[in-house]
Amino acid sequence: MYLALLLLLPLLLCFLAKYVFWKDSFGWANLLITMGACILVTLGGLTIEFYGTTADTEIWSGSITGKERRIVPCSHSYPCNCHEVCTGSGKDESCSEHCDTCYEHPYDVSWTLYFSTGNTINIARGGT
Repeated sequence: MYLALLLLLPLLLCFLAKYVFWKDSFGWANLLITMGACILVTLGGLTIEFYGTTADTEIWSGSITGKERRIVPCSHSYPCNCHEVCTGSGKDESCSEHCDTCYEHPYDVSWTLYFSTGNTINIARGGT
């Protein structure tokens, strides 16, 4: 079904070229050659698209055998609830700003990949 939809416009353009633009100089042989080229280009594009989306990442001397999702503390902190704290009195008084530490989200998620070779790779990811 998708192939027919993809071929519809190029084939219509071939017929349009034959019957509207070049009535006398565009023969049946030229029409068939042009239509064949359109079909080959469309099928080539579909083949490239199919194998491009189904390709896998090759890991030399091994393959991924498992993965593990790990919840880790959030690493996206920012200062919040800031307030001034003063110590001493009179001309010996010293004030400074103190802030709590807040986090953008409760935790981050990291992944560990396990390979048939015994190797592991840790992938740090963003939070929830």
